[in-house]
Amino acid sequence: MKIDLYYDDKEKTTKFKTLEEVPAVYGKELHFIPSGTISDGCSVPSWAWFICEALSGKYLKIFLKHDEGYRQHLMTRAEIDKEMLDDLLAEGMCPIKSYIIYFCVRLFGQPHWDRTKQS
Repeated sequence: MKIDLYYDDKEKTTKFKTLEEVPAVYGKELHFIPSGTISDGCSVPSWAWFICEALSGKYLKIFLKHDEGYRQHLMTRAEIDKEMLDDLLAEGMCPIKSYIIYFCVRLFGQPHWDRTKQS
């Protein structure tokens, strides 16, 4: 997956933009995340990306898929969050880190979900 990493002065965080279309499976449906999609990785401050390995080639697509699932409401919020957890575990992320990330999105993801639902 080709990306462009940049610093967003307005939001004061590092983000990336996809430079190509990215296939992603939600449930059993194949979707394509468009080129030019912007993500903040693991939705934590960029200084904490190393904790969740947000820019690791292994996990970056999972976080992008999660962000796009929230943006497009392709499944329920609980399903998208659970699928992210399953994907992280399947990719070999430490189970403790995977569950911490999962519980954080369950605890703090609702405002983002609601905001994207209204747009």
